[in-house]
Amino acid sequence: MSLAHDEVDYESLPTSSLAVNLMAGAIAGITEHSVMYPMDAIKTRMQVLHSNVVYTTISSAVSRMMTTEGFASLWRGVSSVIVGAGPAHALYFATYERCKVLFGGDQDGHHPLRVGAAGACATIVSDGVMNPFDVIKQRMQMQAGSHRTMTACAVHTARTEGLAAFYISYPTALTMSIPFQSIHFASYEYFRKTLNPSGTYDPKTHVVSGAAAGAIAAAATTPLDVCRTLLQTKGLSSNVSIRHARGLFDAATIIYQTEGMNGFARGLRPRILSHMPATAICWTTYEALKHLMMSTDFSTAATPTLTTPHHQKQEIYTTVNNNSIQAIEVQVSDMDTIDKFLASGQYHDILGIVKGFRNGAVLGAKIRFPHALVMSFLFRSGSFQDKCRFIVKATYTHSKNLALFVTLWKSIMLLLKTVRGGVERPADSFIGGILGGYIIWGEDTPVNQQIVLYVFARIMMGLAGLVVKKKVIPQPPHAYPIFAAIVWGIVMYLFRHERDVLQHSLQSSMQYLYNDSDHFNKFMNFVWYNKA
Repeated sequence: MSLAHDEVDYESLPTSSLAVNLMAGAIAGITEHSVMYPMDAIKTRMQVLHSNVVYTTISSAVSRMMTTEGFASLWRGVSSVIVGAGPAHALYFATYERCKVLFGGDQDGHHPLRVGAAGACATIVSDGVMNPFDVIKQRMQMQAGSHRTMTACAVHTARTEGLAAFYISYPTALTMSIPFQSIHFASYEYFRKTLNPSGTYDPKTHVVSGAAAGAIAAAATTPLDVCRTLLQTKGLSSNVSIRHARGLFDAATIIYQTEGMNGFARGLRPRILSHMPATAICWTTYEALKHLMMSTDFSTAATPTLTTPHHQKQEIYTTVNNNSIQAIEVQVSDMDTIDKFLASGQYHDILGIVKGFRNGAVLGAKIRFPHALVMSFLFRSGSFQDKCRFIVKATYTHSKNLALFVTLWKSIMLLLKTVRGGVERPADSFIGGILGGYIIWGEDTPVNQQIVLYVFARIMMGLAGLVVKKKVIPQPPHAYPIFAAIVWGIVMYLFRHERDVLQHSLQSSMQYLYNDSDHFNKFMNFVWYNKA
């Protein structure tokens, strides 16, 4: 069989596969926003007018943020876009692909108006989902330490400014996003068709086309983005005019009165520098996954025709009501379709990501709930409601973070494997762990600390076994007793002489065991109470 026959012209395959567009779009969106988030944080700082600190250049913004707030400040609020980007980008690409077909933008030749109209429809749908998450993201980017989680930021915003705060910038966002996406999609399709007229899968074309389209669209719409940023962060300002800004016209007037025309170019460079690689990553990921999934010709395998023989139906109808049997047939047919879909083995890697999210959420809840339950009712003070809130919050945090980490890690692994033509390298798992660990577990919270320290203890044991397995050192006799002795010797020394370097919960436990046991003056606090 010739190579030409084997080559898959994936652009000529059916473009109406909703599952393909949804899954590829969701993963592409999460990947894009996660990788480029630090540059987005810098852009937000440079655009805000009411900040006490003026960021004039990218290097000064990075230097000041890392010096005063730490490296993690570049990633503050990333959980918001990870949660929002999946569904928003799934709808974004699914809507675009469908509208492109309806408007005739998929035909041969260049059709910038048709493609631009499809992009406008896509952004109206996706921004409706993403806008609240974008508001939370930008507030967390600006408020160092004010909100530790996206949930806390969302609750605070809703209580102080009302639910309308999450959509006050939506009209302005559409005013910016519609021209941005129209320019973006039209430019991308133009460059893609020009660089790759044959329509065969070519990652280099998607990288170049995506980067060029992102840069052009970002530069053209920066003034509108400055206005949107002002509206989305106005609740943080002490300026009365800014706090009372109600829309695009008010925002534009304030910016012009404050800084003149130059104010509309604030953040232009980081915006271009963030959108160029972001759109390149997004399109490359989307097209790669789309190529991978559509080349399997799943569209026919996923929707088998299921019928019930006529003579069997006649027998059933004699004993069962007509409406009931129709409902049963539909349910059995749908379940059979789903089972065949899962058993076919097609989309296995993509579905593995979905189930990874499910398993992470389930295991996180199973681990944290009993622990939080015991710790809350045995050791925490406060009302019953406070203890229940603590249990729910701890369980939710553990479950969410584990689900997001599994999803992100498996997505990165699939992306790297796809880019290399289906080959997985040993370093891929490490790269995925580095990115996922920093993005998901990098926030310094009690739950994250416990999980990271738990894993750290296990990997130290694993590394000790690895050097023996690789015969770097021989298996030492009585290894575990020696290890236990060293661990307890070190921890007791630190507790006695450098106590402040130990984790707070460990300090409390050791205080109870070794110091409080020295304090007593009567029978009751010697036997019954610790202190009285």
